[in-house]
Amino acid sequence: DAFRIANGTGLPMVQFLGYAPQIERSDTGFLLEPGGVTFDLVLDQAPSPDPQKPCFFLRVDDGGLGRCGIYPIRPGACRRFPAVRLGNGDGVGVRDGIVCPEGAWDGHPMDRLSWRTALEREQRDRELYAVVASEWNARVEAVGELGPRTFGAYLDHLSETYAWISAMR
Repeated sequence: DAFRIANGTGLPMVQFLGYAPQIERSDTGFLLEPGGVTFDLVLDQAPSPDPQKPCFFLRVDDGGLGRCGIYPIRPGACRRFPAVRLGNGDGVGVRDGIVCPEGAWDGHPMDRLSWRTALEREQRDRELYAVVASEWNARVEAVGELGPRTFGAYLDHLSETYAWISAMR
């Protein structure tokens, strides 16, 4: 998603991405120092006085309506919102905790093929990203004497790796 958004907007990844420490290590977490905490890549939030800060790409029109400023290239999580895979892995449902008005998703049956397809695509993308993060982490662990790595260097790694992957497709 980050590579696609950067290419589609012309923005450097560092302008719209941030990172947050993982509560529990996962295969998609990346290191900034050997043996350190792993981090999740996150879409940054727009500056706002509101405690629930909006997405960096939210655009509000003159009438006060919010719209996605990158809709054609929006992240996978946004494409499949509000769908989630149910606990048993067999079905698709509406995720908990959404702030949309009651009944907003009633006309969008969760058993549609498009929801399942979006979730499958997201899973494949996650698996690829886990490999890319693992490669980075191995480099960080192997050359610990060079000290901590920067978030910018990690984003460079992502950009270079996904450019290579895109060229191979």
